[in-house]
Amino acid sequence: MKEKGIAPVVVIAVIIVAAAVAVGAYLLLGGTGGALGGTPLYPGATEFQYEGMSLEQILTEVGTPLPQGWSAKMYQTTANSATVTNWYKSNMPGWTKLYENEMTISSDFVMCYLGFTKASDATFVIAMDVPQGHYLIIMNGPASSMEEMWAGNW
Repeated sequence: MKEKGIAPVVVIAVIIVAAAVAVGAYLLLGGTGGALGGTPLYPGATEFQYEGMSLEQILTEVGTPLPQGWSAKMYQTTANSATVTNWYKSNMPGWTKLYENEMTISSDFVMCYLGFTKASDATFVIAMDVPQGHYLIIMNGPASSMEEMWAGNW
């Protein structure tokens, strides 16, 4: 990997880790085309890779791989996190929403989280507004380990 590319990779990984930590802290105190595991993909969202690396590769590179059975993809969109989150609230037929939270760090750094289950499947939708743009992360895995994922125990 090019040395100049390490810092942005770390930034993306920190965003993902921050999302997991924020979700854990919170607990302690259909649609068009499929993205992953039957989760619909927000219209117009395009898969995002940094320097040819997928989200899963970035997480592994920084020492935070996803647990077994879970997969994740990152997308870029022109819509802000509130718009994306509201779309998912209305476009997950057959899924049960279990989790919802928003974390605002500043006016240009917002993350909205949703968690859904359907039978033995689970999905998290994380919509982010950061200075670099608007991003969407979809994570899918077994519903049996959803609570651990939400608590950041991965």
